[in-house]
Amino acid sequence: MGLLFLSLCTLAATRWHELDGYSFERYRQEFGKMYATAEEAAAREAAFNKKLKEVRSHNAAGHSWKRGVNHLTDRTPEELSVLHGLDRALLFSQKHALSTAKPARPFTKADEVPSGVDWRRQGAVTPVKNQGHCGSCWTFASAETVESRWFLKTGELQDLSEQFILDC
Repeated sequence: MGLLFLSLCTLAATRWHELDGYSFERYRQEFGKMYATAEEAAAREAAFNKKLKEVRSHNAAGHSWKRGVNHLTDRTPEELSVLHGLDRALLFSQKHALSTAKPARPFTKADEVPSGVDWRRQGAVTPVKNQGHCGSCWTFASAETVESRWFLKTGELQDLSEQFILDC
């Protein structure tokens, strides 16, 4: 099990706090990016550098949430805007297996409350989902909220259907 965890950690994308010295070349390697022409590569690099500057600026501003890079960081805002819309192929995607982690213990005294909790380490959140062209990002946030609350109440991590929420 430990070897599997270590293997998965080495495959993980660069996290928000690891972006010092992060380069377009490293991004290309990390996400397997290949471009048809030198002109396309230059345009992608420009889009990447602009987005990376925005990410770093946001993270340095002291917000309570952080930004990072992903497989779309080399896209322009115009290219990203066409990703907003329903992709019917996502309607019947398979769901993740249920977790059997134990529920979080409620705090009985104010001095027991920690200054912060990483709910991923507590098993209270499902993996990040790729909404693709869905355009209903609110359903992803809604589903995750209910999934996490259910986990805190029962200790079972259910992976809910965003499509069911949208259909309601």
